[in-house]
Amino acid sequence: MDATRDVTYRSTNPLRPQLLVSVQSVSEAQLAMSAGVSWIDLKNPAIGALGSPTAEVAGKVAALLHQWPSRSVAAGELVEADRARWRSLARLFPVIKLGLQHTIDTPWPETLDEACRLVADAGATLVPAAYADCERCAAPTWEEVLRYCIHRALPYLLIDTAIKDGGSLLDWLSYAELQELTRRATLAGIGVVLAGNLSLESLPRLATLPVMALGVRGAACQGARSGNIDAEKLRKLVAVLDAQPLPAGANPLEREA
Repeated sequence: MDATRDVTYRSTNPLRPQLLVSVQSVSEAQLAMSAGVSWIDLKNPAIGALGSPTAEVAGKVAALLHQWPSRSVAAGELVEADRARWRSLARLFPVIKLGLQHTIDTPWPETLDEACRLVADAGATLVPAAYADCERCAAPTWEEVLRYCIHRALPYLLIDTAIKDGGSLLDWLSYAELQELTRRATLAGIGVVLAGNLSLESLPRLATLPVMALGVRGAACQGARSGNIDAEKLRKLVAVLDAQPLPAGANPLEREA
């Protein structure tokens, strides 16, 4: 594997989670880099929760972020079965996010197994997304997806919302439920990323959970998540997480050091 792709996803401060910001263009990626965002993710927010970018945009952003410590890309939904896209994105980014909408009545574990193998063969790691609002999008529950990650020894799990209608992750999962989820994942050595219309105000409390990263898009934008990223909002988001310590050892990946 290319040494620049052998990425260890850990916070620069071992006592708090990383800030993951989803960008949609080269210019937004440049803003995120300038603001000191630790994990830069690429997606196309106009076409869904994990909307995949065009090949042209993916190639340009991947070139810009080639040596950025933490980077990832959204690859759409498993049900789309776009194996060529998964393979091409896995050659550009070390971490590939894939959603599970509309898979509840399908053999999704077997299909996800195939996607994991395909992505791994291209030198990347697949991160499945469990949707907190699973009942609205015919997706498996977070418990089912977590069990899958544990049984397959996957390193990461994304918890997100599928329907972007203004509701947030905390409208679907309580803080107590997130505590249980992250406790079980941490015991299994799985790094959890929480996302789903998280606000600046919600980050301090969520940062007390043993999570690897907190992901935002809308909180960094002018207006809705489809708007352009704002540099000042980025700086505020970075500052909020920098000021929020976690108990020592909260990030399971820190035990690799």
